Amino acid sequence: PFNSLFDSQVAGARWSEALNTLETGERRNQIPADRSRRRRAVLMTALAVQMDNVERRQAQSMLSEAIKAAPDFPAASYHFARHLMLAEQPRPAQSALEAAWRSRPHPALSQLSRRLESEASPATISERLKNLANANPDHRESRIIQAELSMLDRAWLDAVKAIALLVEEKPTARLCLLMEKALRGYGDDEEA
Repeated sequence: PFNSLFDSQVAGARWSEALNTLETGERRNQIPADRSRRRRAVLMTALAVQMDNVERRQAQSMLSEAIKAAPDFPAASYHFARHLMLAEQPRPAQSALEAAWRSRPHPALSQLSRRLESEASPATISERLKNLANANPDHRESRIIQAELSMLDRAWLDAVKAIALLVEEKPTARLCLLMEKALRGYGDDEEA
């Protein structure tokens, strides 16, 4: 019954009700603690995202709790940093993105890092991306950022080498597009 009720509430986007059901399930030991924390983070994030602009403080608080419950859930960190960005607090937003990157890198986090300030200089954006990559340097997404940074620095050969290694591991459309860009920058239009 717990799973049926919970799934029904989630399917109906009744986030508050699902949170209450989750709490009941926790008290009755019907769900393992690790799964419960993850579900709580997901529900709190969904609830915070649908809140109006006037409820920004409450949404930020809820997202902060979601991050504590499941630091490896990138959506909570993304929306938390987005709230900070809208409040014109780029440094705390970047810190939140870097903390999330340490736990679980995700391309959406790096995209948001690029847009934290509408008038940020290319050097500032590069520095932010370097900080993200350094937060978890061996992860695939960090290696992609490093290749993109090489392209920004016009170090085309370094970018081609880095992307080639990534493509050998697991080719994706995104990597193929990056490889094309790097090869064009390098001057090899035929290979691109």
